[in-house]
Amino acid sequence: MMKPTITLDMKKNRIRIHKNTLTMLDYPDYIYILVNPEKRKIAVCRANNTDKDVIHITSTHCSYCDIYSTELMEQISSLNENIISNLSYRLQGEKKNNYIAFDIRLFEIIK
Repeated sequence: MMKPTITLDMKKNRIRIHKNTLTMLDYPDYIYILVNPEKRKIAVCRANNTDKDVIHITSTHCSYCDIYSTELMEQISSLNENIISNLSYRLQGEKKNNYIAFDIRLFEIIK
């Protein structure tokens, strides 16, 4: 069974959203990346271009989409003392059906 996958590349301040995740989200034009600091989880979900704070991606059926953000990666890094600044972390997620309004994939920030 295919699982949604992202990579946190701490050295390049990049989140790579892999093709299987894009496929599961039906290749959206806009997404949200949400971070829950209490549960230490990252969510990737579809968004509309009219929504606030969306990220526009160009993912026309390519194998991945890269999003660069130093500030976001610093916030993610602060949630787990085991995250090393020059490494990459591949996270596999799960689909959450209990969020009716969104098509969400959740990723736990390094256990």
